[in-house]
Parts: sequence; C-alpha cells; structure tokens
Amino acid sequence: MDHARRKAIHRRLGLPGTAEPRDIADAHRAHVAAQTVAATFEVEGFTIHAPAGVYHPAEGSSTRFFIDALADLTIPDDAPLFEIGTGTGAIALAMTARFDRPVEACDISEASVAAARANVARNADRLRRAVTVTRGDLFSTCRGRRHGLVVFNNPLIDAPFDAAIDRQSLSDPGGRILSRFLAEGADHLVEGGVALFGLCSNTAFEVLDDHAHVYRVVRAEIFDDGFWRAVVAATR
Repeated sequence: MDHARRKAIHRRLGLPGTAEPRDIADAHRAHVAAQTVAATFEVEGFTIHAPAGVYHPAEGSSTRFFIDALADLTIPDDAPLFEIGTGTGAIALAMTARFDRPVEACDISEASVAAARANVARNADRLRRAVTVTRGDLFSTCRGRRHGLVVFNNPLIDAPFDAAIDRQSLSDPGGRILSRFLAEGADHLVEGGVALFGLCSNTAFEVLDDHAHVYRVVRAEIFDDGFWRAVVAATR
C-alpha cells in the first residue's frame, strides 16, 4: 500500500475522513451474511427481487448510494447508457427512469444476469425505455461503442476473497478491477461522457494516479466510525 499516494489523492479529491483504511472486519462479515438470504425491495418505484448470493439493494447499500448520485449528473444528450456489474438490475432501471433513455447492462455472473432480466420483466409495465442485460466482463459486450454514461458499482474492498459474494461484488484486491475499468473506460465514452465508480476508506484508490482522467467526487459520506464512501466521476 502506497500511503503517500493515497494521502495525495485523498487530499486532491477532497474526500472525507482520512486516507488510511479502517478496521471493517466485523461490519464486512455482517454485510456478507446479509447477502445470503433472498429478499425483495422497493427501489425508486421498481420491485426488485434479490436472490441469495446476488448483491442486495437494501437501504444504505451502495446500490442506493449510486442511484442517489444519478440525480447530480449532467450527461451528453442522446448518448447511450451502459451499466457494468448490474447485479439485480436496480441501477439500470433507475438510469433509464432518470435519463429517459435505453440502458444496456452487463454482469459477469450468470446468477446476476438472470436476476436482472427477471427484474426487468417484473417491472415491464413501468418502463418507458428498454433495458437489456447481457453476460460479460467490464466492456466486453460493447466493444467499439461509446456512451454518455457508464456506471460501475464496483467492488470496493482491498481484501482477499473470503466468500463467493466477495469475488462477485465486494472485494477488489490491489484495485485490479478498478484499474482495468479506468484503463478501458476512456475508449467507451463520447466527448463529455462520464464514467461513474465508487471508492471507500478501504479501496486501493492509489490506482487512480495510474490513469489520465479528470476526477470529481459526485457524492460522499462519512460514518461515525470514520469509514467513508464516495461516488466519483471520471471524464475524458
């Protein structure tokens, strides 16, 4: 861990709290456990079913945090929208409602693709625009296409994989997934397009300096224990 780089990025972006990781072991175990029981949620007027093992859009989840951040965005007119790591599809549904455009979404997990497609079908009568869901890794399903907005509710925790849900949705050791997203993202944005992703106290966010993007914090919050999280926009 490069503490000097972390501190410099933390200061430059105006992030809350400190640049040092927090002790979140107990909270993380509880968060993992909550994903093992199927549940149904109401999210932005959509009924979302989350099977066991697919990330749940519960109150306070990163899904809700990203959806709230959509309200703070201005994106190029008419450019396509794309979501990576869609999980239940809740963010993709919120994107099409917020911007009144079709959304293409993908996920590397077969279970998540099935869940998202089922939720799109479940809410078909509330959709004005199409939401399509395919299986793929990062930008593999949209080679050669550019978008006005790409949203990735990325795995945040710089820690080894202890459970299947960690590998799928929660952990990103060394920031490798985030770094790949940032490296490939510029080739998939129109001029003025936005790539939206997450950071937290325990993300390996020092990798941001490896990529020539302009970053700004769209939304951030800090909790009583000093743990913070943020939604960040990268632009070309």
